[in-house]
Amino acid sequence: MKKSNLVVADKVLFTGKLVFFREQKKEDLPFYGMKGTYFRDMNGVLHDLLKVSFSSREFGSEDGELILPKPEIIDGNGTIEESGNPLLYSYINGNPDDIVIISSIYNIKLSHVDKQLRMGTDDIEAMRKRTTVRNSKSRYYIVNENGKGDLFVYLKGKGTGTGNIALKIMGTENNGNLKLELNGKLLLKQIDNEGNLISKIYLGDEKTVIEDKYQNRIELNGDGAIIETATLRLGKTETVAKIMKDLITEIRAMSQGTAAGGPTISPPFNDAKFAAIVSRISNFMEKQ
Repeated sequence: MKKSNLVVADKVLFTGKLVFFREQKKEDLPFYGMKGTYFRDMNGVLHDLLKVSFSSREFGSEDGELILPKPEIIDGNGTIEESGNPLLYSYINGNPDDIVIISSIYNIKLSHVDKQLRMGTDDIEAMRKRTTVRNSKSRYYIVNENGKGDLFVYLKGKGTGTGNIALKIMGTENNGNLKLELNGKLLLKQIDNEGNLISKIYLGDEKTVIEDKYQNRIELNGDGAIIETATLRLGKTETVAKIMKDLITEIRAMSQGTAAGGPTISPPFNDAKFAAIVSRISNFMEKQ
């Protein structure tokens, strides 16, 4: 790795890049055998990250943000795989071995490829927007606040096992609670890759609805509850279906004397209808 002969004089601010090397495999390349991340200064000299500090909005080693500038990625053959962000840097106390990276820099008209980051400088409403985009080969992430009080968050995973969000809250005894309040409507939808409904939950002023792709539907409204489903099971070991079938079995087994004191009537004349009802109960309330 080359040594820097830079002497800091009148210049105060400079530009460089973080560079990530995949293991360099060609012996004729100047960086043969190198791998890992380095800082490349304005003269093309590579510096170990032990010599590099990053400015931060927070003071303290236990609080802060882990956000590194996008590095330039060099593949194993020495070719640029991905371009990196230009970085504004300087030197602490004028020491060329004590580099401080101040921030990424960009031109609002030229630098951004993603349309979400292109600012309409001729439109004051567009200039009020606040947008964060994170884009890589594995994910695409947007947080957009449109300046009018609306917030939009979008995460798309581009590969297997990506596109996940995890929230874990650990409290002391009787704590660890999560509270979500809203004074409007809530629609929670699960969809497939083509946008087709798998299931949804809707909470509104006038009703609460749960639906799924099998056309099962539960609605709670001011008049009560509506359950629309092909089959229904209520209970676990003791079920409503079992109770109803036991009741009908006992009715069918009843013996009733005639008005004249003659022989009893058993089974009842409409026994076939009772049997049909038992079959309907089994079909509606006992299928899994």
